Amino acid sequence: YVLYRSLTVLCQTTTVMVYMTTVMVYIWLACMVCVHGGAASATVGGDPPFQSQGPDHTVHHDSHIHGATATAAHVAALPPPRGFNNYCTHQGLANESWQLGQAKHQAAQLLAAGYDTFVLDGGWSQTSVVNGSTRTSKQWLDIYGRPVPSTAYPSARTAGGTDSTLKPFVDSVHALGLKVGVWHIRGAHVSAVASLAPVKGTNYTVDQIVRQKPPGSPVPPHWREECLWDTEWVAVNASHPGAQPYYDSIAELFVSEWGVDFVKFDCSYIDAPMLYGQAAMEEIDLFYQSMRLVQTSFGVAPILSLSPGGVREDQTRADHIAATLPNTMYRVWPDYWGGMPSGQLQETAALVTRGVYGVNGTRPDWDLLASIDQLKMALWSIAQSPIMYSATLPPPKDKLAVLTNADALRINSIGHNLRFVVSQSCPSGDFTVLATDVGDDVAVAVVNMGNATTCNWTEISLATMKLGATPGVVIRDVFSGVVVPHNATTFAVTVPPYIPAGQDITTGARLFMIVQR
Repeated sequence: YVLYRSLTVLCQTTTVMVYMTTVMVYIWLACMVCVHGGAASATVGGDPPFQSQGPDHTVHHDSHIHGATATAAHVAALPPPRGFNNYCTHQGLANESWQLGQAKHQAAQLLAAGYDTFVLDGGWSQTSVVNGSTRTSKQWLDIYGRPVPSTAYPSARTAGGTDSTLKPFVDSVHALGLKVGVWHIRGAHVSAVASLAPVKGTNYTVDQIVRQKPPGSPVPPHWREECLWDTEWVAVNASHPGAQPYYDSIAELFVSEWGVDFVKFDCSYIDAPMLYGQAAMEEIDLFYQSMRLVQTSFGVAPILSLSPGGVREDQTRADHIAATLPNTMYRVWPDYWGGMPSGQLQETAALVTRGVYGVNGTRPDWDLLASIDQLKMALWSIAQSPIMYSATLPPPKDKLAVLTNADALRINSIGHNLRFVVSQSCPSGDFTVLATDVGDDVAVAVVNMGNATTCNWTEISLATMKLGATPGVVIRDVFSGVVVPHNATTFAVTVPPYIPAGQDITTGARLFMIVQR
């Protein structure tokens, strides 16, 4: 009606008036169909509808969830993030030119396979000097105590040299077709506390919003609730009225001003949960709310990735994330540097049993991949973990083929209903078998957890795959493409023991697609 009245004033001829009236009648009729027929929905107050992609690539619209227990029906999962993270190569010591070179390699070789996020891990806001075994760092901050690029990023300085911004670097990476992620750490930096840096948009200063020294004696250990492996960052008191604006200003700087698409929030899982694990979760909740207030240049919410501070994921924390932090990445295990990922398998099995693995669009994260082989690709894919490759680009051709394997990436993107299935294995019980649904098909990963060369085979029962009543299936090895023979009920699998440091990247696991005819 308002639109109609406005157009009436602008329109000067009877012909145009008749035409506009007809258009408005059609619009009114369409609205009535939507309201009464259920063809459309509206969000009243709060957040706009959240767009997410389900396992079948259909689009769902679900409202964000505020503080209530969530289920898988609330927010369907987006495909897990994939990309490159620079940590395992230079650990923050690389300069802007090297970073852009790696981004160009990523765009040329990995972007088409969905590796679309380039992540600057720890060090982008520090100047580091290594002297033998000693490393000293200077943290670069703006007047509000927020991290800004170090002098390793020449494009970050304005003509006057007084301000620092990551936006020119982000724009350069965006121009390659990639998204950009940055690393940040929970809390406030001690230099911002010491300098009484203001909290943007408030009358508070950073020293007022951090944890205060408790009265009395003796003073309890770690009263500042600092990150125990980076003690220059101390905890923010989530109950202080300046705490939320502090984190809001960081999200605003990263996403709204610089155009960042992904934030890795480190030291989220504090090293000493028996001391102050709940306090760390309160800060995570604050930053999650801050990240929901901003949108990337692609018009979507930025991705929040939670990284641990040296402890394994506990079940209570996983429950909290699954229930209240939709579409968040969170690590299920401490830093992974290679070898058999037994810890991730163990924790994933526990989360699957509890019914919280991947619930509400969350993405349990098995960590960066400092190297790639078929075992890692099989497990990261079937677990629907984010895949962040972290070795120097470009990868060798054989490893590039593993990283970009179409079947493995399809499993990673749309797999759902992950389960650990019972198998008839060798007497030592050294095999783990996982399955996940991929559309009408099923993917199966068979992992040789042992070292004995005589224990390298197992028989898989097709009944445990829950394929339903079908006339038959075709079983295909994902990496070799070879069709695997089978009888009516089982198929036999040979898996050599894993050789993590060897030249043979085919050991330790096999990944299969069981395709229904």
